[in-house]
Amino acid sequence: MRLPEEHESFKERVTIVSRMIFLVIVGTLLMTFIIYRFKDVKEMVDGVGSILSPIFYGIAIAYLLDPICKSLQQRLLPLLKKRAKGEKIAKGLSITIGMAIGIALVAVLIGMIVPGLMESITTIIEEMPKQVENFIHWLQQTAHGDTQAMETFSTVIAKATDAVEDWLKTDLVSTMGNVVTAVTTGVIDAVMFVFNFLVGLVVAVYVLVDKQKFLGQSKKLVYTIFKPKTADTVIDTARHGHKIFGGFLYGKILDSAIVGVITFIVLTILKTPYALLVSVIIGVTNIIPFFGPFIGAIPSAILILLAEPIQGLYFIIFIIVMQQIDGNIIGPKILGNTTGISEFWVTFALLLFGGIFGFLGMIVGVPLFAVVYYVAVLLINKQLEKKQLPTDSALYREAENIEDLRKRQQQEKGEQNEDLRT
Repeated sequence: MRLPEEHESFKERVTIVSRMIFLVIVGTLLMTFIIYRFKDVKEMVDGVGSILSPIFYGIAIAYLLDPICKSLQQRLLPLLKKRAKGEKIAKGLSITIGMAIGIALVAVLIGMIVPGLMESITTIIEEMPKQVENFIHWLQQTAHGDTQAMETFSTVIAKATDAVEDWLKTDLVSTMGNVVTAVTTGVIDAVMFVFNFLVGLVVAVYVLVDKQKFLGQSKKLVYTIFKPKTADTVIDTARHGHKIFGGFLYGKILDSAIVGVITFIVLTILKTPYALLVSVIIGVTNIIPFFGPFIGAIPSAILILLAEPIQGLYFIIFIIVMQQIDGNIIGPKILGNTTGISEFWVTFALLLFGGIFGFLGMIVGVPLFAVVYYVAVLLINKQLEKKQLPTDSALYREAENIEDLRKRQQQEKGEQNEDLRT
């Protein structure tokens, strides 16, 4: 016997409420467990992350090489489409060539940069006392007999020297064990990094080969979990997120490479000491939005000032000009407004993700937060549309109440209709 419609409706509502209560209870218990056992959960997550590191490396490598492989495949496909299995051959060749280009690029960069970096670091270690002495001598000449200034500076130098000597006599021996442990750990970490990277290369090949298959499986899973309309929204959001994340990441890498090369050329022309080392620092730190130029410029300026004070001043002037050119010309041309968020949210994302994940968080934090911001805007706008309220934030600024807001919305619609008629 079929129940009346009102009974079926009541039964459905009871079922929905029961499920919501169950999910709230489970979520509360889960959050309580995580809060009270945070250390254990973090250790477990770190352990799983360490085990899966090669997978993460492979996905990251595949993500970076995908545009190259895709471009190569589009060029090879017309040449091989008439042959049997031409599409598979084009795909295999594009992945092979793309991986070869990536490995060759890394090898060339290592071959060009590492020897120069090692030479610069060795020179710094060997000549640092002499450089400090030359810097003090330069300050004495610059002071032109200003006795009070030189006495103050000499006192500071003397105290700093005494502190270093005391540390060498008292604390150095006790900290040698920690230094040895740190060096040993560093060597082990370096070996693990090389191992993970090599395994990651193999994983990257598998990801690139089965990329379309994984994409199809992911969409299938989304349509299994969500309703069709919601699934379309999820897929569209993921597509837009990839556009934001990939556009920012690829653009920022290209922008930073250009800045690093220009810096090296100019510093070489100016005969600035440690030109290669400083250029690498500037190029790498420039990947970090907003704070990157300062993070790279400050230690570089100190390094050059100690070696040759006048060159250090030239470098400070150059880096200010370079960052203005990058911020107003090079960066906008390459990146545009790929993130779609304001400077405030950029700073917020850098501080949040940088504090949680360190240097890597500062690199991926901005595009990651931009994706979260985009999803939040979609959800907010959807709820506003259900309530028949405007989604334009400008209308909310001066609205005193809901009636005033609706009135402003009607006025805006009237102005838009008038514009369409004209």
